[in-house]
Formats: sequence, structure tokens, C-alpha cells
Amino acid sequence: MTLSHDFADALPELAVEQVPETPIDPQLLMLNEPLAKELGFDPEWLKTEEGVLSLLGQNLPENAKPVAQAYAGHQFGQFNPMMGDGRAVLLGERTGTDGHLYDLHLKGSGPTVFAKRGDGRAPLGPVLREHLVSEAMHHYGVPTTRSLAAISTGHTAIRERALPAGATVRVARSHLRVGTLQLALSRNSEEVLGKIADHAAKRFDLDSRRELFEYTLDAQAKLLAKWIGLGFVHGVMNTDNMSLSGETIDYGPCAFLDDHEPKACFSSIDIGGRYAYNRQQKIAQWNMYRFAEAMVPILTDNPDDAIAYASPILERYEEKQNSLIMAEFGRKLGLNPATGFQESTTELINEWRAILVEFSPDHTQVHRSLTDGDIFDHLPDNERVRNWLSEWRSMDPDADLMKRTNPIYIPRNHHVQHAVDRAVEGDLKDYETLYDVLLTPFTRRAGMDHLEGPGAGPDATFITFCGT
Repeated sequence: MTLSHDFADALPELAVEQVPETPIDPQLLMLNEPLAKELGFDPEWLKTEEGVLSLLGQNLPENAKPVAQAYAGHQFGQFNPMMGDGRAVLLGERTGTDGHLYDLHLKGSGPTVFAKRGDGRAPLGPVLREHLVSEAMHHYGVPTTRSLAAISTGHTAIRERALPAGATVRVARSHLRVGTLQLALSRNSEEVLGKIADHAAKRFDLDSRRELFEYTLDAQAKLLAKWIGLGFVHGVMNTDNMSLSGETIDYGPCAFLDDHEPKACFSSIDIGGRYAYNRQQKIAQWNMYRFAEAMVPILTDNPDDAIAYASPILERYEEKQNSLIMAEFGRKLGLNPATGFQESTTELINEWRAILVEFSPDHTQVHRSLTDGDIFDHLPDNERVRNWLSEWRSMDPDADLMKRTNPIYIPRNHHVQHAVDRAVEGDLKDYETLYDVLLTPFTRRAGMDHLEGPGAGPDATFITFCGT
């Protein structure tokens, strides 16, 4: 397993050498073979005992430098000046077949100096959940970290009770976060701030810190629009979970809307609904202001010039987000935003979103019904809906665009939980079936009607936990 150690070399101030915990009984449960090939690995070798141990950070080359990464962050709005990888290790970086450099990050690797008396392990259930959901997101076209493998380690993770432990090998363009910059800012270290920004710019093929500033703002705005259109609720939008690359990171308490409920919140620890579906846009804006605070000291030699440069960009950020969200819903309705929307189109999209809020149809099924079914199976047959439908049809919507944008299958919360529970018990059949369907989520599969929906029903409760 050939790996470089670019992060450890470039940012030693944020890297703590860490040897991953030795597994007791490693068992490879899932291997993402297409991703393995994209990283230049031989999938058959990764399935061997030697390959699995290498994925778990064992038997690495002598020049490897596995490290735990330090960062800070706002957690539910409160600043924590010292966080970091408490149960994860950056094994190193690897150049993919596309020429880009990717992190290989082992989650569930045992305690690090940032573990805060925790066991540093990850319960196997959340490991399997992240493996499945992150790959589904990739196939929706949403920028995301991906999981190369889900592995049972033979250890026990202690939470409210003892649980089988596992590990996932997460792949990302970078694990640099808003919180990484915030750590350097909190230490008043412009030198380290500059090194972080320069390292990130190099990773993303950018030429300057200003380009990085605009790149991350743009990437996060586009990511948020994808989430809103898909009905995805991240669940823990702390600044340490906002990647500078604009990839979705951390699939602990995430979930998907069944019924279109704006206040939907699935996290066990988000008592106030800070990260509910309808608050994600405002939180993304808040997080980007924290990003800007960290970047301003290093954008120019003169702070006043930096503020003069950054302020107009931030002032336009909400407008940009709104525009991208409108464009995403436009595509969902078959209205191509490439040529720009007329006022009547904007009004039509806004009315559609208002209808979703008023009647709370199944978010995924109602959009797909516009091409594959009867909309009145999901919305009331009344004057308001019929007027909207008539106006929408008069705009000659693009059915092919809609079918490429609106999935048939999502990781329905109750299906994921069932499949993961069975997999933890040793039966992977339902998990593998669901995983396979989500690799082609826009294509209807024979015999898979039960995975289309609806959700578990209005009386069902679904709670997620920060397991990994």
C-alpha cells in the first residue's frame, strides 16, 4: 500500500503521530471495488488478510506517517478550541487514476490524544451506515467523502452498552475543515493559517488564497443546494464538519426526509432543532462567516483591504444560495436553469415549494410522480394543485432532466436501520440488496417496489446518533 504523507509534512503543527489499534478479528464486510480501482488498488489484494490489515493501518510501509489531525470548531454554536481526530487516523494520501491526491482516513482506529477518555472505536452499525449512505450520495451526484471499506475489527465499542466495533476507510479530496483554520486562528498564528490555506489551495489545484476563499464558499453553496433538493438532513453542521473541499463529511446523525416536513430533525442530541432541514441554509451561511473570519487575516497584507475584498462576497452569499436552491428545484421540475429563469418560472417554483410545505407529501415520491406516476397519489386533488399543474405543463418540462434529477430510491431511514441491524447480527443479505439498488438510484429495479417508499408512517419515530 503506497501512501504519501503530504498533510503530515506540510502541517506538522496539526499532526500527531498515531499507530492504529491492532484488530482482534478483522473481517472485511464491504469493499467498494470501483473506488478501489479509482485509487489504483487491486480489489482482490484488498480482500486478502494482508490487504485488510493494511486498510486497518497495520503493516504499513516504513515511511508511512499515520497521524491524528487537530482542529477546533463550533459545536451547536459554541466554540471548542481543541478537538481533533479522537477515533480516526489519516493513514496517508494516494494519487488516484484521475491524477488527484486523496486522503485515506481510518475511522474507528482506537483512541488518540484527542479521544477525551473515549475508547476511540466506532460501533459497527454506524460504520455500515456511513458506507452505504455516502456511496448513495455519490451516485446522486452530491459531492461527498466516500467509504472504501467497512470492516469488523473484533473489538467492542462501549456506548450506552457494549456494541460490536468496526472501522471504515474514508476517502476524501481533503479532511481540512473550517475548524482546521479556526484552530490556527484561536492560537493567533497567521503563519499556520497561511500554511493551511496554501496546502488546501495546492490540493484543490488553486493558485492563491483568494481563489481558495471563493472556491470554498462556492462549493459549500452548491453542496447545500444539493442537500435541500434531495431532502437530505445532515444533522450535525458544526464547523468541524464543514470541509474546505465542499464534500459532505460525517454521516453520524444524518437522515432523509420521508414526508416533506421543514422542521424535520433526526439527531438525538439536537434538542432545539438547530440543524433541522429548514435551518440548514442559515447554518451554512453562519458557518461560512466563521470561515471568512479565519481567512481574512491571510487574504492580503492589509486587514482593511481583506475586509473590503471579502465583505461584498459574503453579502452576496445568501442570494447565491437562494439562486442555487431555485436552480436545483428547477431541475427537479424539468425546468433547465442554464438559460436563466423568467419571473413566471420563479413564481412557479416558489408555489411548488409552498405546496410541499402545506401538504407534506413524500418528498422523493412526489417529485418522481411528475414523470412516473400520478401526482394526485401524493397531493390533494384541489384547485390550488390543479392550477399549479396546468401552469407547470404549459412550460413544457424536460422529462429526461427530471428523471436524471429525481431518484426513485433513497436510503429510507427504516430500511437502512433494518439492513444495518441485520448486518451487525451477521446477515448481510438485506444490506447488500439495499446497497446495490442505491448504486443506480434513478433506475427502477424489478422486485424492489418495497424500497421505493413510502416511509415508515407518520407515527414512526427515527433518531440517529453520532456513532462514528
